[in-house]
Amino acid sequence: MKTLVCLLSTCLLVGLLPAGELPALIPSPKKLELMEGEVVLNRSSRILYSQENAKVVAEVLAEDFERLFDYSLEARLLGSARAREGDIVLQLSSEPKFAAEEYQLHAKTGVTVSSSDLAGLYAGTATLLQTFQKEGDKVAMSALKIRDQPSRAFRGHMFDMKNQWHSIADCKQFVDMCRFYKINFLSLHAGEDQWVGAVSTQLSRLSPEERVKHRLYSKEEMDELISYASRRGVYLFPHNECTPGFQHMKNAIAKDYVPGDRYAGFPDELDGKGAYTTFSGKAEKRWLELIEIAIGKAIDQFAAGYPDGILPYFHVGPVLGEGGMAPSLAVQILDIIQRKSPGTKMMFWNGVNAKEPHLYPRRKDCVIAYYDDEFGASDMESYLREGWPLVNAAWSPLYVVGSRLARPVERIYQDWNLGRQGSDGIPGGYGAVRWEKVSEPELEKGILGGMLCTWETPQKVHLERVRIRVPVMNERIWNHGPWPDPESDFPNFERRLQKKNVQLSRYLQQGGEVPAAPIHVAASEGTAKGKVRLEWRSGGGHAPLGYRVFRGRSDDPHEARQVGADLAVTVESFEDTSVALNSDYNYWVVAFNEAGVSEASERVRGAAGTGIANLMSYEPFEYSELEGLFAKGAGEGWPGPWEKPNEPGVVTFEQEGLEYPGLETAGGSLRFRPKEEKKGVHLKRSLKGQVGLDDATMWMSYLVKPNKLAVGDFFVVPGEIAGAIGKVWGEQFSIYMDKSAVRMKEGETYLVVAKFEFGQGDKVTLWVNPSLDKEPGEEGAALQTMAEIGNENFVQVQNQGYGLGDYQFDELRIGTSWRRVGGWGSRSDKQAPAPNPMTWIGPPSLMEDGSVFMMSVTAEDESGVEYYFECVKGGGPDSGWQESSSYSLKSLPTGTYSYRVKSRDMSAGDNETDWSFAGEVVVP
Repeated sequence: MKTLVCLLSTCLLVGLLPAGELPALIPSPKKLELMEGEVVLNRSSRILYSQENAKVVAEVLAEDFERLFDYSLEARLLGSARAREGDIVLQLSSEPKFAAEEYQLHAKTGVTVSSSDLAGLYAGTATLLQTFQKEGDKVAMSALKIRDQPSRAFRGHMFDMKNQWHSIADCKQFVDMCRFYKINFLSLHAGEDQWVGAVSTQLSRLSPEERVKHRLYSKEEMDELISYASRRGVYLFPHNECTPGFQHMKNAIAKDYVPGDRYAGFPDELDGKGAYTTFSGKAEKRWLELIEIAIGKAIDQFAAGYPDGILPYFHVGPVLGEGGMAPSLAVQILDIIQRKSPGTKMMFWNGVNAKEPHLYPRRKDCVIAYYDDEFGASDMESYLREGWPLVNAAWSPLYVVGSRLARPVERIYQDWNLGRQGSDGIPGGYGAVRWEKVSEPELEKGILGGMLCTWETPQKVHLERVRIRVPVMNERIWNHGPWPDPESDFPNFERRLQKKNVQLSRYLQQGGEVPAAPIHVAASEGTAKGKVRLEWRSGGGHAPLGYRVFRGRSDDPHEARQVGADLAVTVESFEDTSVALNSDYNYWVVAFNEAGVSEASERVRGAAGTGIANLMSYEPFEYSELEGLFAKGAGEGWPGPWEKPNEPGVVTFEQEGLEYPGLETAGGSLRFRPKEEKKGVHLKRSLKGQVGLDDATMWMSYLVKPNKLAVGDFFVVPGEIAGAIGKVWGEQFSIYMDKSAVRMKEGETYLVVAKFEFGQGDKVTLWVNPSLDKEPGEEGAALQTMAEIGNENFVQVQNQGYGLGDYQFDELRIGTSWRRVGGWGSRSDKQAPAPNPMTWIGPPSLMEDGSVFMMSVTAEDESGVEYYFECVKGGGPDSGWQESSSYSLKSLPTGTYSYRVKSRDMSAGDNETDWSFAGEVVVP
């Protein structure tokens, strides 16, 4: 068995293809025909270009071969010369034989790449780079024919240099990655002082060290990056926010970064009016004049990188929501852009609120970069119907945020396409994604393409986060089709990506050193039934090819042993199912590449869970005064009293409780009346167990009566805010931000019921005023959604003061079944089910398939019955309370196991029987 410190040789994943095997290409070409034979480069091989304007493509290709294969090829004009065996010919047709970006690649004894435009030649030569392989001194590719073109013209990546500074050398690696995978647009999200500074001349006089200190770029540095990208068929466009109130804009306007020169800051150079020391942070006259000059210079700067000299997009940031500029200002900025360059469209995040008409008449001059429907935005389909051009920049699964949040590669491949996007908030728990899909293929034509975006991702790990995700996105853009894809084959794609990732490392000239240790390693501690779940992220640097997981009982990593096989670099999670229940383990993760194995990650502890949610709590508010809540506490199934609220006097006790037809109630109620608009109250009480245990179900119900309705929140949440049940904003009942069609009305009492089905994604269903005579079905639900509830052990009532509402709250019930929260049975019932004690129909027995099966007698009680099977010998898992009178176990380790069973009724009294005798079974 391998120990963590062993250094195993890693097989090279890139070599010459066996005869008849298709080359691993990303994105897959539309048409590929494999032929007999191969093309082998020789020392007299050349790169020949048919027309002078194709020279740049030929020169870049020669540079690419030099660094990828260590092979020198002369780039020269074809002219009257004849192509020889082993030559590469770039044929730029003067006639429109091909569609935009379409190319043909024909390899027999030499290679010819043909297209009607430079974009097609760039795409074809990127395919050529992926197709040629090197083994020893031999550089060769299979004979083949390819005819290919993208399904969409916009294939983009945006990265954030505003919040995480990146060197120009690092930015060039992103350009090279884009070139390799046929990403044609790279958007630079620069801070306001960065982009205004990069169009001025002042920062050239600042030392490189000072520019790094202030996280700035000189005009020469930005021009160099734009030129470098343009030569490789990657076109940069600015993400230059123009919101006057932002701190970065205030820095750009008011700071003088080069006090020793003749300018009093950037504004003085732009308009010659001296320092701008009294800038108010508003769109005043001088600021608008300055920003017009700066935008004009930025357009010229980036347009210089485009073959036709026209910048297609100028991204201005958000118009809606946090940090959004006023719609009226957005129209002014659009006018500035189009006065300078009528062919440039203004791009902005998410859309505009339909109630704000400013931009709607100008939608043909704009492009929405759509990532979710928050802040009052419409959905994708609505914008497309209204005629807005749109880029799909889906928050989920495309966004990468910080060093931690990055969705699984497989989920991008399986779940996303141009007409589909998801939202799941900053926590990014992938199981909680709310999906929206464009319903008509005709509408999808308004989607220009897709863009993977990064935000606040440190330079150290940035490239490693995106290099395994960008190619997945582009596979879906280049070959856009219906969702779900009937021919989806992720294992095959993953094999291709693994090979291309190795080749990309060589292309980026990474190698020779082992990768950094993985970071953000986390393991489940009893929340995953029968297993331990681990997740991690690349530590960055030197391109890992994959990962290994190690497990041990001691704290010493040298004594740990590998569990499972080596994992591909695309896999950043692992499930360890070879663990004993209720036992703790230590875990480490290492990364490896061709140079060796990284240091071990930090140690994390993990434990397999039983899947038992021991949650049963009832609060009727049987108190004589409010202080009773915080002293001993009333009700049943609580480990302690309520915590005192953060805002005294907002919560009061009412002697009169709420009532609902058919529901047995008792005691008084609580009344929530905020004193101030911007303040809220949180009333919290601990539960006996954790919520969110995988494969467990939890129900919750309560009564609420709005005496005065207000826009502020009123909800009850077990665990994380994503599971908030009530109303979050406005009048509609909701599950956190997802609103139902059911509205609250003043003076009415409502029974609110929620069902939580926990897993890797938690399914939440909400009912308002369901019938109590049977368990409600999904067809009668007010709302259903996916959420990430977390694994907390408390419940919280929260009321926000906006509108100064007045709400009564009563009869909080939490349990593992509908009967527990639907008011079944009487609290005066003190009789346990019959028989008492419990007994067996079939004690634990070994079945033919090796499983263990047991069944108790069927107990009887008018309120309903639950059963609990407990292991008293051998360390096997308990069942937890369940409605079935039988219990089955598979894959128990060899040993002797003893089990007993008891039952309880479903009345509010929770009457339990005594245990049965213990039955024993031997597992060989």
